[in-house]
Amino acid sequence: MSDTAAWPSGRTLWTLVWLTAGLAVAKTARNLLPPLLPAISADLALSPTMAGVGLSVATIAYGVVQYPGGHLSDVWSSRGVLLWGLGLVAVGAGLFVLSASVGGFLLAAGVAGVGLGIYGPADRAEITRLFARHRGLAFGVNTTATDLGGIAATAIATVVIGVGLWRVGFLPVIILALLAMVVLYGRVDGPLRPRRVLLPVRATMARVLVRPPVRRIIIGYTSFEIVVGGLVGFLPTYLSVVHGYAPATAIQLYGLLFVVGLVIRPLAGRVSDRLPRPVIALLGVAVAAVGIALLVVGRGVWISALAIVLFGIGQKGFPPVMQAYLMDGFDAETMGGDLGFTRSVYLAGGALGPLIVGSVASVAGFQVAFGVLVAITLLTGVILFDVQRDLAHPT
Repeated sequence: MSDTAAWPSGRTLWTLVWLTAGLAVAKTARNLLPPLLPAISADLALSPTMAGVGLSVATIAYGVVQYPGGHLSDVWSSRGVLLWGLGLVAVGAGLFVLSASVGGFLLAAGVAGVGLGIYGPADRAEITRLFARHRGLAFGVNTTATDLGGIAATAIATVVIGVGLWRVGFLPVIILALLAMVVLYGRVDGPLRPRRVLLPVRATMARVLVRPPVRRIIIGYTSFEIVVGGLVGFLPTYLSVVHGYAPATAIQLYGLLFVVGLVIRPLAGRVSDRLPRPVIALLGVAVAAVGIALLVVGRGVWISALAIVLFGIGQKGFPPVMQAYLMDGFDAETMGGDLGFTRSVYLAGGALGPLIVGSVASVAGFQVAFGVLVAITLLTGVILFDVQRDLAHPT
């Protein structure tokens, strides 16, 4: 069968589209935080450290529920998990609208993070079941949801910052999340009534961590998530504080990162269907390191834009490639829980990123904090190089 004939169409293709749309809505809530963070910090009197704590809370909540979300999609239904996830995203967005204190801000970040966290592995498990071939491309298309959500967040933030009402930015998320729930209710099959489920954590750990390359990939993925969480979370703030750009300019440069992702994610996924996935991931990390370094040492809007494009090429190409690689080795019966556990580990670990950047910035400034991210990116490259070397020359 030819590659063209193997690419599903009809209901399968439309299910991919709507799953991606639901993920994009959930990602919009998360991607709104960085461009609105300066306004939120000013309104709620947040220091850089406390702002980093808020971003880390959202990421930790997002990370730790990946495994329960994935396991539930295996033993209950992807449909039920997807709808619960979007419902919690809508509740979290509502809490942002109502938040008037640091505690309310942290609660909203946590609830929205949980919603996105349980949606993600169920979404990927459903796509894996639908796409036996062209899995890298399917993941590439699906993960553009992050960038669609980022572009939507950029547009929303630009408008609400202009009128000085940051809470209003979360109202569209509530509406779109409820709409996506209605569509996926009719699009995805499976029971909706929840049932009591035990989490076989030990069995999952033994199954996932038995492969040495996977253990090292999780470590490398964690270090790269630290970089991504720290840089993306504070990028608009960094551009305003260090480079002196106006808020609108900083937000638009932030949005450029997601425009790059719309092109790079499907392209990287497609290339990884033909070439070794760890090689593609390693090249992406190298390009990302160059982009961060240029952002630290360069000056001027065009240099900043080039730096963000380079970082985006590396960062946006990484998830579809590595997640497809991980899924290639998981059993069909447990792939949701296996990926969920893996994502829980590297995303929860990656939550250190905003905390590291915020804490270092409070003491030594954002320039030094972003310099630390360059070093962590290089560490990621060393780990992935070691993985690729062992795969190319097994003992």
